[in-house]
Parts: sequence; C-alpha cells; structure tokens
Amino acid sequence: MKTDKEIKPLYRDEQIKLIHNSFLEEYKIMREEIKLNIESSRQSLYLTFVATAGLITAAPFIYQAHLEILFLLIPLFFYIISFTQVRAIFFQNNLGYYLKTSVIPNIRGAIDDLAPGKEPRTAKLMEWEEMWPTLYHNNLLKPATAAVYGAPLIVAFLLFVAFFFLVPLQKITIMEWALIVLNIPCLIYSGYLGVWTNLHLQRKL
Repeated sequence: MKTDKEIKPLYRDEQIKLIHNSFLEEYKIMREEIKLNIESSRQSLYLTFVATAGLITAAPFIYQAHLEILFLLIPLFFYIISFTQVRAIFFQNNLGYYLKTSVIPNIRGAIDDLAPGKEPRTAKLMEWEEMWPTLYHNNLLKPATAAVYGAPLIVAFLLFVAFFFLVPLQKITIMEWALIVLNIPCLIYSGYLGVWTNLHLQRKL
C-alpha cells in the first residue's frame, strides 16, 4: 500500500498534467480561430480582385447604359470588405499577443513543473508561435498588412472619383448627391480606421 508521501507527488503530477492539457486545448482552439480568420481574410481579398476584374469588364456597358449611379453604390460593398479586413488584423493581433504572453508561457511552465529541480528545457518550445506575432508586426511587412484592407479601399475610391469624371455636376440627381454624401464619411472612416489599426493596435511584441 502506498504511503501519503508517495501519493502526494502522484497527485501533484496528475494536477500538473491536467493543467497542461487545459492550456494545450486552449492553444489548439486559438490556433484554429487564427486559421479560420486568416482564411476569411484571404477570401475577402480574393473577392476584391474578382469584383475589380468584373467591374473593369463591365465599366463600358455601365457607361453606355447610363448607370453611373453604380459607381456610387458599388463602393459601399468595398467599404464592407475593408471593415472586415481591419477586423481580421485586429483579431489576429490580439490572438497572437495572447498566445505569446499567456498561453505559451503557461504551457512551458506546466511542462517544466513536471521535472522540478532541473534546468528548464522548454525555451525553444513553440518558438515559432512566439515569433509569429513579432514577424507579423515587422516594419517591413506593415505595407503588406496595410494592403489587405487598402486594396478594397483603393477600388472604392477610384470608383467614387470615376463618377465625377463621367457625370457633370449639373446633371447629378438628388439620389446621387445622397450617395455622394454617404460615400464621403465611409471613405474617410475606412481610411482612418485602417491607418489607426496598423499604427496603434499592433503591439510591439
């Protein structure tokens, strides 16, 4: 029969393993969230390129059919894509920060606790996961990050400007003026939100 002294270390080890498994499960869930978020961002960017190609093809027909109002309506679609991309950047930033500062250190600590008194050998464990947020915010990669939300914003801006080249001011209808008034704050807010996210929400990890 095992004594109390023999049972306590076993009980402690089981507790450490349980804690480690809990942290590991949290890590898996967060990694899956990051993967889904990246895939969603990639699909939004792909949708931007496809929609842009379609617009370039359809632009002459839109002009011939005197449907220039579409150049004020379609940008609203691209603003939504831009908002989605900014959200993705914000979400990935915070998940990466949480992984590096909380989840990964907890997993390392739980593993080190399994071998008390020895040199910790987990410094390299999940090192790539720890480096990923830092690489993500590298100054050289910031333009690429900005391009993710900037691409749909540029398309929206070009469509907005194209409208004024195609339609004289004296021929703009009330509905078109209303859409112009709607586009201006959307364009300004989208640009501000993207720049603010890229400069301020990205933590230096």
